[in-house]
Amino acid sequence: MNKKAVSEIISYSILIVIAVGISILVYSALKLYLPSERQTCPEEVSMIIQSATCKNSYLILELKNQGLFNISALYIRMADSARTTRTQINKGDEILLPQIPPGGTKRWEGGVRTVKNEEEDVSIVTKDADYTVEIQPALISKQKIILCERAVITETINCKVGDGSAP
Repeated sequence: MNKKAVSEIISYSILIVIAVGISILVYSALKLYLPSERQTCPEEVSMIIQSATCKNSYLILELKNQGLFNISALYIRMADSARTTRTQINKGDEILLPQIPPGGTKRWEGGVRTVKNEEEDVSIVTKDADYTVEIQPALISKQKIILCERAVITETINCKVGDGSAP
């Protein structure tokens, strides 16, 4: 009787069992670390810009929530109408307290400046021209910000450069 063949079969069987065991462990670990479902923004999120005023590098927006959910955050971006990439002008001030309830309005006002480097900030509005304002609402769920990519609104407004004071 040839015992070498039995020994090889047993060793290959053990290798297969070890490989299957390792693959089960890797699958379990990956399932734990990867999120099971990606949170998305509901389609019933909707905002409109009721009015927009831009003068002297200062922007005033009247926003209305026409959706069915509270708006928890806003990302406001602006750039010259000819540009496709817009600069966020409310960095660090995205979270809304209080939230905008369905049917509610929010007045946002602020400068349209961006930080060029640590010593200097530069105005986005450099000349009297048309500029595009983009507003992206977001919701907060389970302490995570969910961007509403399908609810982004844009509007072209005319900005005037003046003496630098707020309107």
